[in-house]
Amino acid sequence: MGLHRGKLGIGTLSIFCFALVFLSGCHPPSPPQVIGGRFVEGPAVSPDGKHIAYIARRFLQGKTHIIISRSDGTEEQDVAQDSSACCLVWSPDAQFIYFESDRQGQRAIYRIRSDGTKLKNISDNPANDESFDLSPNGREIVFTRSIRGKPKESVLIIASADGSNQRVLVEGGWRAQWSPDGRWILHKRSGDAEGAWIIHPDGSGERRIELDERYGWPLVWTPDSQAIFALVRGAHCNKYLCPHDLYLITLDGTSRKLVLQDVDGVTVERPRSFRCSWDATGSRLALALGTYLNPWRKGIVIFDRQGSMVADFRPAPLSYGGADDVCWSPQSKTFFFTKPPDPGETPSGICAMNDDGSGERQVVPDNVVWSSRR
Repeated sequence: MGLHRGKLGIGTLSIFCFALVFLSGCHPPSPPQVIGGRFVEGPAVSPDGKHIAYIARRFLQGKTHIIISRSDGTEEQDVAQDSSACCLVWSPDAQFIYFESDRQGQRAIYRIRSDGTKLKNISDNPANDESFDLSPNGREIVFTRSIRGKPKESVLIIASADGSNQRVLVEGGWRAQWSPDGRWILHKRSGDAEGAWIIHPDGSGERRIELDERYGWPLVWTPDSQAIFALVRGAHCNKYLCPHDLYLITLDGTSRKLVLQDVDGVTVERPRSFRCSWDATGSRLALALGTYLNPWRKGIVIFDRQGSMVADFRPAPLSYGGADDVCWSPQSKTFFFTKPPDPGETPSGICAMNDDGSGERQVVPDNVVWSSRR
């Protein structure tokens, strides 16, 4: 991943690129397409740093496997086969892995022991259950429940970690994240109360966080549980293009710091896991962010607790490369990430890199079959 520096005007570069390709009549050849093989993604590092769990997908076969290996990629163990598993999270004691799947028809939250036994649907409801987060002590879980085709009628459900004792926490709530100290649950609301909110796990003290109500997207808490990194509709937003800006915002609204401009909205598909996003010391935050000119080529950007950028490993605009699904090792010297497959781009798969940007290495390889360039 090349280090990307400098600022580019979105309008200027966009006009230049379109003019070069279309007005000149010079159409590039169609790039190769993936036609088979296996690709891997979504690494989650165990709390002791000894193992990683990840998703392996068989292209065109409709098969997904949850794999656990040692942190160097050896000793792979296929612990579950699925059609649509995603979003792996270890329990704090490393005994269980939680994930989302629609293996029984509707979206649901499952957990399985790390040895592949005792698979259980813990949400166990005819509705769709997704976007979950475990409490810091691993004793409770919160997730979004919605009726298919009626996303605005969603509710937040809080339950014991085994799925028992389910109760509605917030009507109209979704995309929940537990604060690191366990005192708050950050969430979005739809309807008349649209915006970002926090609430205590017992249902008390709900209040709004001052974001752009419609376009504000919380990403991750700070380690002290006093602020959040969030995306809001950017200063360069217009009727044709609308990039987001990344802010560091305190819960009481007294501080609002611009961290990074022109981040693509693809970044906000789901909240970022606190356990993966921050290193073990709580001093460095790693996020996989895209630029508006290069939305599907995200890269790793590292910030300190004050929101200052420490390193930017995003690929240059309109280039190949990139990274996603970043997750720190508990030892804080290494982070793991997904490097998407590209024709001629090696290595791809689950990769790791030292915290100073050196030593990029392939941990779990893809095995992708490409068509020829047309």
